[in-house]
Amino acid sequence: MQAILIIIFALLGASIGSFLNVVIYRLPRHKPFMRFGERSYCPNCKKKLETRDLIPILSFVVLRGKCRHCKKHISWQYILVETLTAVLFGISAGVFGLSWHLLFALVLIGFAIPIIIIDARHKVIPDALSVPLIIVAFVIGELSGLAWYEPLVGAGVGIAFFGAQWLLSKGKWVGSGDIRIGAAMGALLGWKYVFAALIVSYLLGTIYSLIVLIAKKKKLGSTIAFGPFLVLGMLVIYFWGPDIVNWYFNTYWLIDSGY
Repeated sequence: MQAILIIIFALLGASIGSFLNVVIYRLPRHKPFMRFGERSYCPNCKKKLETRDLIPILSFVVLRGKCRHCKKHISWQYILVETLTAVLFGISAGVFGLSWHLLFALVLIGFAIPIIIIDARHKVIPDALSVPLIIVAFVIGELSGLAWYEPLVGAGVGIAFFGAQWLLSKGKWVGSGDIRIGAAMGALLGWKYVFAALIVSYLLGTIYSLIVLIAKKKKLGSTIAFGPFLVLGMLVIYFWGPDIVNWYFNTYWLIDSGY
């Protein structure tokens, strides 16, 4: 039964990923992405796409990553986003089962993926995503069993953490979008787990930085978008926070008791 549930939600995720691709493409260009009756089109030749061209993942594979009309290559972003959304939706179903927490996870993923791709490509986190995410995070935080004050205190911690860096560096270390994501992290997880999410985020960012430096894709001192790692850290702790924290303290206790 669980395997069937995972497959169903993975397929749903692929379909949602197709819509998220529209958001990712149009939002930074200030184009409407929810205009009624408007069909998707090729960004190169502007030809409207047929239904057979819009099947998530499968259409990209069948067309070999090219537009049916102009034969120009379609960005790998499209299949990447659809696949990533499918995988994360499937994982959510496996972790939470049919529950309110599953619905909350799917909503968070719907915000996280556009933020990851847009910030990575354009170095900006649109207010149209970050501000609603803060509101959603407060609602989920309150409905997830946190004490009424924990989302408020958590949001304050996130704002203070990144706000201080923004003020000290005059916006060079972090951007205003990172402050808003910090607020969302704290509102969702509460003050107890927001610190764990920050640690995971910085750990992921450090690993990525080392990889691109070793691969000579970036030079020492180059800037990277940090928003993707923040939302990933937020999701990791939302999914497995208690397990990770318990593992850490149990491991620390074992190491410490050996001396």
